[in-house]
Amino acid sequence: MRGFKPSKSLHFLIVLFLILTLISLASCGSKQERDWKKAQQENTISSHEAFLKQYLEGKYANEARSRIEALKEEIHWKKAQQENTISSYQKFLDQYPQSGFADEARSRITLILKEERHPSFRDAKRVRIIINEFYKEAKKVSLAYEITDILSKLLKHTAIDVITEKLSEHDFTIKVNVTGEPLYGFYWVGRLYTGASVEGNIVFEAKDGYKISEKIGGRGDPTTSIIYLEGNYQTPDDAPFESVLIGGGTYHGEVDYQLIKRIGILIHKSFGITPLLSAMKDEDSDVQLAAAYGLSKLKDSRAVEPLIFVLKNMDFYVRYDAAKALGNIKDPRAVEPLIEVLEDNDSDVQKYAAKALKNITGKDFGKDRKKWQNWWQENKEKYLE
Repeated sequence: MRGFKPSKSLHFLIVLFLILTLISLASCGSKQERDWKKAQQENTISSHEAFLKQYLEGKYANEARSRIEALKEEIHWKKAQQENTISSYQKFLDQYPQSGFADEARSRITLILKEERHPSFRDAKRVRIIINEFYKEAKKVSLAYEITDILSKLLKHTAIDVITEKLSEHDFTIKVNVTGEPLYGFYWVGRLYTGASVEGNIVFEAKDGYKISEKIGGRGDPTTSIIYLEGNYQTPDDAPFESVLIGGGTYHGEVDYQLIKRIGILIHKSFGITPLLSAMKDEDSDVQLAAAYGLSKLKDSRAVEPLIFVLKNMDFYVRYDAAKALGNIKDPRAVEPLIEVLEDNDSDVQKYAAKALKNITGKDFGKDRKKWQNWWQENKEKYLE
């Protein structure tokens, strides 16, 4: 039997098939090349994502993914530059610690801090905290940990490291001097120490001898009723020293967060407004309260946006001081947010929102949200132009 011998026509078909296959492959390759060049020319996240959608396992897929991440990083870096605050640069560093912009971000943080600092604290990097406390008849009471914790949280926004070792090198000292006295009342169960009085000061002392200080203190009178009290108040050690000085705790009377607020003022006097602006974006309400109170004493328009942001804070003390601060700054951008605050569930916050609106606009509609809204709709262009 003779072997099979393909005809000339079959040879032709095989060759044609191979040629068409090669042309098809070349065509596909050239299309991918063209699409990749187009994505590179547009140089956007969306252009690279569109390329990946079409060529998920393509020749340039990994390069496209890398470029998307790089573009996102560049966008976040530009945003940090536009805000130009410690918190914006720190947020960028937290997200991209190995970025090529990381060194510049750190340099800008240092520069911002130095520009606003008091000369005596300009080069400070480390601080030692000293707590001197005495509570009459309450030998077991110590608030050193709580005070140090609050100071550390706030100082984080100044890029200052807290030193705990006594012999370690430090650039300045923070001294907190506190004395307290338990206050008692007589109830159906007998004598209970349900009140406390605290006073003292906080001192920031630089190496060159420069000092700034703020008085701290407060008084929480014994409550008239113990029905809703939590905890044990049978000895002087049980008196609400922490609640009166720092806030929180189980005390049911009025507290003013004296320590936290005074730290906010000292931070500004020593390190400028930028740390307070950074602290306004902190997740800790105590830190936000210190910053809001510190800003309430200033009239700087840079504080407007951060203050507006915390008008919806869960802590009414923060909302209270934010409204007060916006009234002092008198920036029309705060009018609309303050009108919304007139429906706050706390009457004091409503009151200070109404006062702030009066300070900014010169008008007085009290807490009447509807009147404020109608008036603002008719006049806002004049104020915001």
